[in-house]
Formats: sequence, C-alpha cells, structure tokens
Amino acid sequence: MSIVAGVIVWINKQARGWREHRRAIRHRNWHGYIITGSVSSWYVRIADAPKSPTGRIVLDVLDGPDGTPNANRAHSMRLQIAADGIIARAPTPEEDAFLKSLGRKRGGGNDPQGFPVR
Repeated sequence: MSIVAGVIVWINKQARGWREHRRAIRHRNWHGYIITGSVSSWYVRIADAPKSPTGRIVLDVLDGPDGTPNANRAHSMRLQIAADGIIARAPTPEEDAFLKSLGRKRGGGNDPQGFPVR
C-alpha cells in the first residue's frame, strides 16, 4: 500500500513540475523572449484600390521603401501567410524598443524558437 501511495505522490510531483515548466515557457514566449530578427517584414503598397468595400486586397511587395516590386519577397510573403494564416501589425516604436532592449539584455544568443541559450 505504501508503494502505491509513494508512486501517486511521485506522479503528482512530476505533473506539478511539468505544469509549472509549461506555464514558465508560455510566460517567456509572450514576455521577453521574442527575437526581433526572426520577425518577417515586407514593404508593400496597395496595387489596386477598389471603388467599393471588398474582402480582397491586392498588394505589391517591394524591395524597400523606394517602391521597386520584388518577386522573391512576394513569394516569401506567400509562404509565410500559408504557414501562419495571419499577417500581424508592426510593433509600435515603444514595443520595438522594448524587444530590442530585451535582446541586448539577454545577450542575443537565442535559439530560433526564442528560448534563451544557456
């Protein structure tokens, strides 16, 4: 009987540790381990402005702010949209400064998933 109780206590302790570990990872993912270098961004302009509201938008993906269309960057954007199913907004200047300061504070050496390398 004491062996069964010991196993139950051990399993509960392991499960509690596992939940705490997952909670810590979730917290890190949203609170400071985002690598700004791994965030894809594209310069775009609206290619075809419709006369009335519609659910479709046509964009030119550009080389830079100068406005030269770039087929390779457009392909990269299509792949990213297919993988994620979302286009996110750019961070505000305050958010960008915060993310960059975290990168400097943490020494930069992070893995692609955003977890600190120890």
